[in-house]
Amino acid sequence: MNTLFWADGSAQMGLGHLFRTALIASALKERGASTLLTSSQDDVLSSFRKKFDSIQRIPDDPSYEIIVPLLSTLIEDANISLVVIDRPHYPPDLCHHLRRFKVRHIRPAIVAFGAADIPPNCVDMIIDANRNESEITRFKGSSTTALLGPRFAALAPVFADARDRFVVRDSLERLIISMGGSDPSFATFTAYRAALTLKRLTIDVVLGPAFPEKNRRRLEAIVDVDRTTLHYGESQKNIAELFASADACIVSGGITMFEAAAVGLPVLVISQNESQVRNAEHLASRHAVVNAGLFSKVSTQNLASTLSRWQASRDARLALSKHARDAVDGKGVQLICARILQLPGR
Repeated sequence: MNTLFWADGSAQMGLGHLFRTALIASALKERGASTLLTSSQDDVLSSFRKKFDSIQRIPDDPSYEIIVPLLSTLIEDANISLVVIDRPHYPPDLCHHLRRFKVRHIRPAIVAFGAADIPPNCVDMIIDANRNESEITRFKGSSTTALLGPRFAALAPVFADARDRFVVRDSLERLIISMGGSDPSFATFTAYRAALTLKRLTIDVVLGPAFPEKNRRRLEAIVDVDRTTLHYGESQKNIAELFASADACIVSGGITMFEAAAVGLPVLVISQNESQVRNAEHLASRHAVVNAGLFSKVSTQNLASTLSRWQASRDARLALSKHARDAVDGKGVQLICARILQLPGR
């Protein structure tokens, strides 16, 4: 079952789309070869090259009139039976081309991540951890299978392992700040300033592989070296270990939010964009995270106030941890791949 993945990542976009497709590629590796179709630059791809058997480069923002014929050529040349698309947006033009493609091609099966807004019958399967399960009704009677809700968050297995070691301790002593692979809004700075206002708090700041150099220098200028550790480009395994040994975290509203929730860590979310705000709202409605809102509207005082409440109440952190673990069990990749393998045409 050879698979073609179409996903991009950058400092502004973040790396979540590439991380997610790399996880699915690894899970399906024994079933056939994988090809990544991407416009990402070499410095971004360095962390992902070993996850795919080959990489096909395309220009930035190519028209769909170019992309769809290219997909057809690659599908024929590489005997592709599964296409996995992970895009930040699915505009009407793309949906139109996908629908036409499905009409003309019985094979391969097409799976789209983050695509709950697209019309039914454009693809064989949509997967969106940020949407409510009730929205599945939109796809009843169609040829599209919808996997919606946080149990379909695609996370590395190390986070499910870390949840077995995590415990809610009596006091809040260690805080993790991890704003994703790039942190384009530099929300790390705001989060760290808030954390510094609390006494008796050890702080670990995780800077992703695409974190800008100028922001790193600004952050290092205010670091309290006696109680702060900066981590650069940590592996997902190491981040999972940090989560398992911490008491709370401040993260962005992308994949990191789901990773922390799966472990059971009390989560305070600062979103990089409006889409992430909506993502955080969905988990907050389940009492699984605290949604601080968009980075441009977040104050250090409000963040510090939430951390202070957590520091004063183990019960508050325990309740958040339970709701987070109930919402995100960390087994999304296994669920997704099992359902993919049931699709006709793949």
